[in-house]
Amino acid sequence: MHRYQQNPFVVADIDYQPGDNLNSFADTNAMLRYSDQFNQPLIHFWRLTDTIILGMMDTKLPYFKTALTTLAKKDYHYFVRNSGGLAVASDAGILNVSLFLPQFKDQGIDVAYNQMVKWVKDSFASPDYPIEAYEITRSYCPGTFDLSIHGQKFGGISQRRVAGGVAVMLYLSVNGDQDYRSGALKAFYTQGLQGTPTKWHFPDIDPNVMANLDSLLQRPLTVAQVKSALLTNFEANGLLSTTKRFADIAQEPEYQLYFERAHQQLVQRNQRDLPK
Repeated sequence: MHRYQQNPFVVADIDYQPGDNLNSFADTNAMLRYSDQFNQPLIHFWRLTDTIILGMMDTKLPYFKTALTTLAKKDYHYFVRNSGGLAVASDAGILNVSLFLPQFKDQGIDVAYNQMVKWVKDSFASPDYPIEAYEITRSYCPGTFDLSIHGQKFGGISQRRVAGGVAVMLYLSVNGDQDYRSGALKAFYTQGLQGTPTKWHFPDIDPNVMANLDSLLQRPLTVAQVKSALLTNFEANGLLSTTKRFADIAQEPEYQLYFERAHQQLVQRNQRDLPK
């Protein structure tokens, strides 16, 4: 991991309650702007309770309202994030991780993605369980930088950019019922399409191509242990701040302004895109 002009990373670690689900992406947007404005690298660990995070593409399903009922029947909360892409699941066994890299945009898209890939590989390197990055086409939310072991996906990566800053975002399935997550999203797309051709491509999900990191590494693994393993690399290289706290950053007027603007945009999007 690069050392950003000698500024160490500040860590945010947040559990969002269902009523505050929109805050997860309001914080993401605010962190991205704050990080770039003040040249402050950030790490954001976050979790949601039994939630499907919908992409803007999902709202184009011909039977979107019907598709949402399948999520409700499986006791999932849901909301639409303010970015493209497709749906991902989040629950107690899934760790969401974002790296905010200021003044990094000129490095190129793949360079930013590879920062996250290298971080995960360094944290869980094993000759018996090699981590690879390529698209697992029949997973949910497939992408070029899906993370897998022996062809089974356990994580997906996306990016957001503003001015000179980059956010590289990972969802990582640590433990829990991955078949249930995959099955819920398979039902979502089946009911949302009902065989109707569209000009947009939606995944034909095969639950067998996805798994949790604990089962792939063949050892018990908790979300807390994954966070600790990820942070070890930063600590060993002196890349974590020992003086700044995210709780203090979140109270700064600039951060609060970025957050409120982003939150209002998310509220408006969900009011517009979700059926009444």
